[in-house]
Amino acid sequence: MNQTRKEIIGKGFDRVAVFYDFVLKLTFGTRVEQLERSVLKTLNTTDHALIVGGGSGRTLHIAMELNIANRYTYAEYAPKMVDLTRKRFTKSELSRITFTLDYQDEQFDVIIFPFVLDCFPSDEIIELIQTHKKCLKKGGSIVLIDFNQEEGYDYQPSVLKASFIKLLYSFFKSACGIPASKLAPFNSILTNEQLICVNRLSILNGWVQASVWNDEPIT
Repeated sequence: MNQTRKEIIGKGFDRVAVFYDFVLKLTFGTRVEQLERSVLKTLNTTDHALIVGGGSGRTLHIAMELNIANRYTYAEYAPKMVDLTRKRFTKSELSRITFTLDYQDEQFDVIIFPFVLDCFPSDEIIELIQTHKKCLKKGGSIVLIDFNQEEGYDYQPSVLKASFIKLLYSFFKSACGIPASKLAPFNSILTNEQLICVNRLSILNGWVQASVWNDEPIT
């Protein structure tokens, strides 16, 4: 995925930054936040965590409350989302956060994708996972928090869920320029990339999932 594509998506999400969290809370209440909190609670405190496409900083705020890492790198292409994120934290807390898009030479204990992979088609997700695996320390974890429509992973389909997802893609494709038109099979992609799911939590009959993937079995 080229730099221009990422910048276009970032500018697109700038347009929805001011009401993004409000709409999410209006739609799901606090259930998504509770799910994020529940999965991040399962992680041990490590040195360095990366959050990719973290929006207005909700996931980062939860991660810091739970102290999952000593320091954080925050990679978000929408400048207005970064501004909203900065406002969540004190000066002392901000000293533990690096806001950058240039982190490919870093190594991380935990990499978190909160509602970001759903913006991309399968081939670009595979590229993203392969790229970020190179940034993952041995024994590290990738955390995926996103929608799910993949059968065999606790998902119970319904017309309402399918219609809602179609509506979401129609809106975000138009407003933000995302390249995806449908949800990719995240679980299958990560499994094919030799990652091992060590924990999976879900709400709404598997429709929204939070999963932890390691690059090697837990001994």
